[in-house]
Amino acid sequence: MADGIRALLVECSVLVKCLYFQILTNLNFEVVSVQYAHEALELLQTDNDFDFIIIDAGRPDINGEVIMSFKDLAPHMKIIVSTFDKGLADGLLAAGADAFIIKPAQPEDIVDTLIELGIIG
Repeated sequence: MADGIRALLVECSVLVKCLYFQILTNLNFEVVSVQYAHEALELLQTDNDFDFIIIDAGRPDINGEVIMSFKDLAPHMKIIVSTFDKGLADGLLAAGADAFIIKPAQPEDIVDTLIELGIIG
């Protein structure tokens, strides 16, 4: 569907990580997965050529400052927040995240979000 698109996945739940990884690879995306925000930030310092990132908003290391750091390191990269709590997503959207999905997102939720963000057509 979308060869050449790169996704960065920051998720601590093995189940959700596997689900999202499967959905994204089924879309022919290259997916790089890390567990912690600091790992994603370190990676982006040397490789910021990702089209989007999906981050687990429930992690204690994910906050508005981290969102702004992602934007600084990869201004072109869309930030999608994955959460059980829409209220938490609202705060991260205010900090610069581009969209949110409710966990565990279904394939159509992720595809719809990627279309809305202009990542896929």
